[in-house]
Amino acid sequence: SYDDGSLRLILSEMEDIHNRLEDVNKEYSNSNGNYPDSVKVYISYFINSQTRNHRYILSYLTHRLEKIRKLRWETGAVLPDRIQQDTLSLRENDYFINYNTILSEYFSNIGMDLTNDLEPPKELLIEIRVLKSCGELMTEGGPIRLDVGSTHFLRRVDVEQLVRQGIVEHVQSDEL
Repeated sequence: SYDDGSLRLILSEMEDIHNRLEDVNKEYSNSNGNYPDSVKVYISYFINSQTRNHRYILSYLTHRLEKIRKLRWETGAVLPDRIQQDTLSLRENDYFINYNTILSEYFSNIGMDLTNDLEPPKELLIEIRVLKSCGELMTEGGPIRLDVGSTHFLRRVDVEQLVRQGIVEHVQSDEL
Protein backbone atom coordinates (compact mmCIF):
# COMPACT_ATOMS: atom_id res chain seq x y z
CA SER A 1 0.00 0.00 0.00
CA TYR A 2 0.98 3.61 -0.48
CA ASP A 3 3.40 4.67 2.27
CA ASP A 4 2.23 8.22 2.89
CA GLY A 5 3.78 8.42 6.38
CA SER A 6 7.32 7.67 5.20
CA LEU A 7 7.04 10.09 2.29
CA ARG A 8 5.86 12.85 4.62
CA LEU A 9 8.76 12.11 6.97
CA ILE A 10 11.31 12.36 4.16
CA LEU A 11 9.71 15.57 2.83
CA SER A 12 9.82 17.04 6.34
CA GLU A 13 13.50 16.15 6.60
CA MET A 14 14.13 17.77 3.22
CA GLU A 15 12.40 20.96 4.37
CA ASP A 16 14.50 20.96 7.55
CA ILE A 17 17.70 20.55 5.53
CA HIS A 18 16.66 23.36 3.21
CA ASN A 19 16.04 25.66 6.19
CA ARG A 20 19.45 24.81 7.71
CA LEU A 21 21.20 25.56 4.43
CA GLU A 22 19.35 28.87 4.15
CA ASP A 23 20.46 29.77 7.69
CA VAL A 24 24.08 29.04 6.80
CA ASN A 25 23.75 31.08 3.62
CA LYS A 26 22.33 34.05 5.59
CA GLU A 27 25.02 33.76 8.28
CA TYR A 28 27.82 33.86 5.71
CA SER A 29 26.11 36.12 3.15
CA ASN A 30 28.93 38.70 3.34
CA SER A 31 31.72 36.15 2.91
CA ASN A 32 31.54 36.13 -0.93
CA GLY A 33 31.47 32.33 -0.94
CA ASN A 34 34.57 32.02 1.26
CA TYR A 35 33.27 29.59 3.84
CA PRO A 36 35.43 28.04 6.56
CA ASP A 37 36.27 24.38 5.94
CA SER A 38 33.98 23.23 8.75
CA VAL A 39 31.05 25.04 7.10
CA LYS A 40 31.92 23.54 3.70
CA VAL A 41 31.76 20.05 5.24
CA TYR A 42 28.42 20.94 6.89
CA ILE A 43 27.01 22.22 3.58
CA SER A 44 28.33 19.20 1.66
CA TYR A 45 26.78 16.79 4.17
CA PHE A 46 23.35 18.38 3.92
CA ILE A 47 23.43 18.70 0.14
CA ASN A 48 24.27 14.99 -0.12
CA SER A 49 21.45 14.18 2.31
CA GLN A 50 19.05 16.28 0.26
CA THR A 51 20.12 14.54 -2.97
CA ARG A 52 19.74 11.10 -1.36
CA ASN A 53 16.23 11.90 -0.10
CA HIS A 54 15.24 13.25 -3.49
CA ARG A 55 16.44 10.06 -5.18
CA TYR A 56 14.57 7.88 -2.65
CA ILE A 57 11.30 9.67 -3.29
CA LEU A 58 11.68 9.58 -7.07
CA SER A 59 12.63 5.91 -6.98
CA TYR A 60 9.64 5.00 -4.79
CA LEU A 61 7.16 6.95 -6.92
CA THR A 62 8.58 5.60 -10.20
CA HIS A 63 8.31 2.05 -8.85
CA ARG A 64 4.67 2.64 -7.84
CA LEU A 65 3.77 4.08 -11.26
CA GLU A 66 5.39 1.15 -13.05
CA LYS A 67 3.34 -1.24 -10.88
CA ILE A 68 0.14 0.68 -11.73
CA ARG A 69 0.86 0.52 -15.47
CA LYS A 70 1.62 -3.22 -15.19
CA LEU A 71 -1.60 -3.68 -13.23
CA ARG A 72 -3.59 -2.04 -16.04
CA TRP A 73 -2.14 -4.46 -18.60
CA GLU A 74 -2.76 -7.48 -16.37
CA THR A 75 -6.20 -6.74 -14.92
CA GLY A 76 -7.75 -4.61 -17.65
CA ALA A 77 -9.71 -1.39 -17.41
CA VAL A 78 -11.41 -2.20 -14.10
CA LEU A 79 -9.33 -2.45 -10.94
CA PRO A 80 -10.36 -5.08 -8.41
CA ASP A 81 -11.97 -3.35 -5.38
CA ARG A 82 -9.38 -4.66 -2.92
CA ILE A 83 -6.57 -3.02 -4.91
CA GLN A 84 -8.43 0.20 -5.54
CA GLN A 85 -9.36 0.72 -1.90
CA ASP A 86 -6.47 -0.84 0.02
CA THR A 87 -3.43 -0.33 -2.17
CA LEU A 88 -3.66 2.87 -4.19
CA SER A 89 -3.69 6.47 -3.01
CA LEU A 90 -6.25 8.85 -4.51
CA ARG A 91 -3.63 10.31 -6.87
CA GLU A 92 -2.49 6.85 -7.93
CA ASN A 93 -6.10 5.93 -8.64
CA ASP A 94 -6.41 9.08 -10.78
CA TYR A 95 -3.20 8.08 -12.59
CA PHE A 96 -4.67 4.62 -13.29
CA ILE A 97 -7.85 6.19 -14.69
CA ASN A 98 -5.89 8.60 -16.93
CA TYR A 99 -3.53 5.84 -18.10
CA ASN A 100 -6.52 3.64 -18.83
CA THR A 101 -8.14 6.42 -20.88
CA ILE A 102 -4.98 6.91 -22.94
CA LEU A 103 -4.65 3.15 -23.60
CA SER A 104 -8.33 2.81 -24.48
CA GLU A 105 -8.10 5.68 -26.97
CA TYR A 106 -4.99 4.14 -28.50
CA PHE A 107 -6.62 0.69 -28.77
CA SER A 108 -9.66 2.31 -30.37
CA ASN A 109 -7.47 4.16 -32.89
CA ILE A 110 -5.62 1.02 -33.96
CA GLY A 111 -8.73 -1.16 -33.80
CA MET A 112 -7.21 -3.76 -31.49
CA ASP A 113 -6.97 -4.42 -27.75
CA LEU A 114 -3.32 -5.24 -27.09
CA THR A 115 -4.04 -6.45 -23.55
CA ASN A 116 -5.63 -9.63 -24.88
CA ASP A 117 -3.25 -12.56 -24.87
CA LEU A 118 -0.24 -11.00 -23.16
CA GLU A 119 1.33 -14.41 -23.71
CA PRO A 120 0.78 -16.46 -26.85
CA PRO A 121 -2.19 -18.78 -26.22
CA LYS A 122 -1.62 -22.53 -26.12
CA GLU A 123 -5.23 -23.09 -27.17
CA LEU A 124 -7.94 -20.89 -28.62
CA LEU A 125 -10.74 -22.33 -26.49
CA ILE A 126 -10.49 -22.73 -22.74
CA GLU A 127 -12.72 -24.15 -20.04
CA ILE A 128 -13.70 -21.66 -17.36
CA ARG A 129 -15.55 -21.88 -14.05
CA VAL A 130 -17.55 -18.85 -12.91
CA LEU A 131 -16.52 -17.60 -9.44
CA LYS A 132 -18.70 -14.47 -9.31
CA SER A 133 -21.98 -14.05 -11.15
CA CYS A 134 -21.67 -11.31 -13.76
CA GLY A 135 -24.74 -11.68 -15.97
CA GLU A 136 -24.44 -12.31 -19.68
CA LEU A 137 -21.30 -12.25 -21.80
CA MET A 138 -21.62 -11.45 -25.49
CA THR A 139 -19.54 -13.77 -27.64
CA GLU A 140 -19.36 -14.41 -31.37
CA GLY A 141 -21.75 -17.31 -30.86
CA GLY A 142 -24.23 -15.15 -28.94
CA PRO A 143 -24.86 -14.32 -25.29
CA ILE A 144 -23.81 -16.72 -22.54
CA ARG A 145 -25.11 -16.47 -18.97
CA LEU A 146 -22.31 -16.62 -16.40
CA ASP A 147 -23.77 -17.90 -13.12
CA VAL A 148 -21.65 -18.83 -10.08
CA GLY A 149 -20.35 -22.40 -10.29
CA SER A 150 -21.21 -22.91 -13.96
CA THR A 151 -18.51 -24.04 -16.39
CA HIS A 152 -18.18 -23.08 -20.02
CA PHE A 153 -15.90 -23.82 -22.96
CA LEU A 154 -15.24 -20.42 -24.58
CA ARG A 155 -12.75 -18.57 -26.72
CA ARG A 156 -9.84 -17.33 -24.65
CA VAL A 157 -10.11 -13.85 -26.11
CA ASP A 158 -13.73 -13.55 -24.88
CA VAL A 159 -12.91 -14.33 -21.24
CA GLU A 160 -9.28 -13.26 -20.75
CA GLN A 161 -10.21 -10.03 -18.93
CA LEU A 162 -12.65 -11.89 -16.67
CA VAL A 163 -9.92 -14.38 -15.75
CA ARG A 164 -7.51 -11.53 -14.89
CA GLN A 165 -10.18 -9.84 -12.77
CA GLY A 166 -10.86 -13.05 -10.83
CA ILE A 167 -14.50 -13.28 -11.92
CA VAL A 168 -13.89 -16.62 -13.64
CA GLU A 169 -11.04 -19.11 -13.39
CA HIS A 170 -9.37 -21.11 -16.11
CA VAL A 171 -9.95 -24.81 -15.43
CA GLN A 172 -6.62 -26.45 -16.18
CA SER A 173 -6.75 -29.89 -17.74
CA ASP A 174 -4.40 -32.54 -16.41
CA GLU A 175 -3.62 -33.78 -19.90
CA LEU A 176 -0.30 -32.90 -21.55
